[in-house]
Amino acid sequence: MARERMREEEQLPPELQALFASYRADLQDPEPGGNFMPGVWAKIEPQRSMTYSFRRIAKALVTAAVGACLLMSALMTTLNHGQSVNSAYVDVLDNNDDTPDPGELI
Repeated sequence: MARERMREEEQLPPELQALFASYRADLQDPEPGGNFMPGVWAKIEPQRSMTYSFRRIAKALVTAAVGACLLMSALMTTLNHGQSVNSAYVDVLDNNDDTPDPGELI
């Protein structure tokens, strides 16, 4: 792999090669030791906990919204007061006595 990288760098301009060399020198490879993976997980866990709390709040909001929808639909069916669901809008308006006749409006 190092040989392939050297072949790729030979084809690059010298300015870019110098930039890559300084970048490589500034970023040292981490030493894999006994504490390497716990250190990686220690960096990952705070980000996961924030995502987990957001997910928990989102699930709670969705559950509350579903409960509210079910409650409203139950209230709508119980408070219907005998009006047929199959009746058309015009039939409901025709049964309402408060509406004036069209001849009275003219």
